[in-house]
Amino acid sequence: MGAAAVDADPHAEGGARDGYRTTSLYYDTYGFDVFHQRGPFARG
Repeated sequence: MGAAAVDADPHAEGGARDGYRTTSLYYDTYGFDVFHQRGPFARG
């Protein structure tokens, strides 16, 4: 069986319409307690 032909995603970027720009936010304390999972941030 061959692969089914599908239309390119209209929200994608790039010449092949297969790329996506991503952005993320990371919040932590000055001591990086969330990253190190210390104290009340150990449950995160």
